[in-house]
Amino acid sequence: MKLQDSLEKQGDLLFRNRGFIPILFILFSIPVSYFNSYEYLIKYEALEYTTLFSALGFIFLGHLIRAQVILARQDATSGRNRSEQVADSLNTKGWYSIVRNPLYVANFLIWFGLSIYLFSFWLSLVLVLMFWMYYERIIFAEEAFLSKKFGETYTKWCNATPVFIPRLTGFVPIKYKFSLSKVIFNEYSSMLSTGTCFLFVALLREYSIYDSIHIGKHTLIYISVLATFGLMVKGIKVIRKSKG
Repeated sequence: MKLQDSLEKQGDLLFRNRGFIPILFILFSIPVSYFNSYEYLIKYEALEYTTLFSALGFIFLGHLIRAQVILARQDATSGRNRSEQVADSLNTKGWYSIVRNPLYVANFLIWFGLSIYLFSFWLSLVLVLMFWMYYERIIFAEEAFLSKKFGETYTKWCNATPVFIPRLTGFVPIKYKFSLSKVIFNEYSSMLSTGTCFLFVALLREYSIYDSIHIGKHTLIYISVLATFGLMVKGIKVIRKSKG
């Protein structure tokens, strides 16, 4: 099999199974946290808050980008389709005017934020390398599909737009109507995934530092809000679907 065909096949496979990324992150973070040193976090309180707010900043920025892309996207593009590539039209405005893969940029910021909170240089470094290898193949498969479908139009857009690192100029605004419900119903699974991983990292870090886990009031409130949010959105979606 030619290398090009092999990369495209790998990309399609990874595209269909990209939902397993949170599981891979959790499994890898366990040994990383076990062998990690949290001496500086314990010693310097300011470093603890810097780590926390830096992590939350990256995570918030990632979800903000995802929300803006979801609100401005055209039908049958940038969706949650798992089985195959879908694109009835080509997105070239908004975030797509400065970077070809804004959703993947957003995902990277979210996972990078989680790795920061675990306070591990090696986890952050490995995350960058694995993310690059993983999404490089997915992007390769997507671009092969889009190139066949949109031809020269897609090629011209690719030549003018960077693949992953957004450029600072040339932003083309796109009109969209803000809808909190649209963001929530499209992004709730991503939000739950991030919230669950953040809780896991926090508890894992606590265990690595103190050899025990204390489920206090704030942790219980966090879990209750996360669970209630997930059940409510899922229930509303089921009711809407049943009503046709």
